[in-house]
Amino acid sequence: KTLVDDWLGRSDWKDICYVDIFYDFKPVHGDARLAGEIWRHAYAHALRSPGFLKLLAVVATEVSAPVGIFGNIRTRQGRVDAKRQCLLQLVGGARVLALRNGVDRRSTRERLEGVQALGKENANDLKAIMEAHELLLGEILRQQLIDADAGLPMSSKIEVKRLSRRARKRLKWALSQVDVMNTLVGDPQAFG
Repeated sequence: KTLVDDWLGRSDWKDICYVDIFYDFKPVHGDARLAGEIWRHAYAHALRSPGFLKLLAVVATEVSAPVGIFGNIRTRQGRVDAKRQCLLQLVGGARVLALRNGVDRRSTRERLEGVQALGKENANDLKAIMEAHELLLGEILRQQLIDADAGLPMSSKIEVKRLSRRARKRLKWALSQVDVMNTLVGDPQAFG
C-alpha cells in the first residue's frame, strides 16, 4: 500500500506508465483477498488524487487517430498497428474515465458500460467506442489467422489493402474513435 501511495503521489509520466496498468491486475496465485485489498486501496486513493488523474489523462491522450487529414489510414509498410495506434488509447481512456467516475471495473467494456450508466458522459460516444474496440479486436484476430496461414509472425498490424472498401471504411471509423476518446478523457471540466 505504501508503494502504491508513493506511485500515486509522484508526478513523473514514467511512474504513471507503470501504475496505470496496476488498475487492470487480477491475482493468479497467492492470497486473492490480499490482492483485492491492495487493488481497492489503489482505487480509493486514485479517486482522492485529482493530480494523478489529470496526469493519467495526459498520458492516455498522447496519441491521435492514425487517420490523415484527407481521411486516409496512416500505415507503415501497408499495415496499421491497431493495438499500438488505437486499442491502447481506448483501453487507457476507459481506465481514466472509470477511475474519474468511481467505476470499479477492470475490463474495458465493463468500465465504459459503468460510466455510461452514470449518465455523466456522452452515451453515444461511449457506445461508439465500445463498438470500435470490439471491431478492432476482431480485425486483429482475422489478420493474425491470415498471417498464421501464410507463415508470417502474428502481430496487431492490420494489412489495410486486403480489406474490402466497406471494411476499410469501418476500420477508419474505428480508428477515429481514438480522437473521440481523447476528447472525453481530456475534458478539463471533468477534473473540477
